[in-house]
Amino acid sequence: MTRARGPRARTRRRYSERTYQRALREYQQGGYDAAMTLFRQFLRQYPKSVLAGKAQYWIGESLYGQKQFEAAIVAFDEVNRKYPKDEKVASAMLKQGFAFAELGDKRNARFFLEQVQKKYPNSSEAQLATEKLKQLRR
Repeated sequence: MTRARGPRARTRRRYSERTYQRALREYQQGGYDAAMTLFRQFLRQYPKSVLAGKAQYWIGESLYGQKQFEAAIVAFDEVNRKYPKDEKVASAMLKQGFAFAELGDKRNARFFLEQVQKKYPNSSEAQLATEKLKQLRR
């Protein structure tokens, strides 16, 4: 969804939404490689789309789903850096904490999980961060 107006912009927005939805369906069906390819293509074609932050987030989720935790951490960090106002920022920070935990790096896992609690205290991500922090203390 680009921010421009007019018939050409509406056509472009519809096409970008379809491209994004196709990539998301691939992810939901477990086609992580195909989803990453499509999301990256989406970001190249529509870098200013309001869906760009979400596309970057789903790249991170695809990597996480393939247990490529280090690459997922980097992908989630891009959500935070490039799209700081996107609604997926809290989820990206949460998943960074989860990925660090999967790598056995409890210190960094705690850092990101505590950041989620601090910055998004009333969110569902904060609740999940609290649960994960309890597991890490065991």
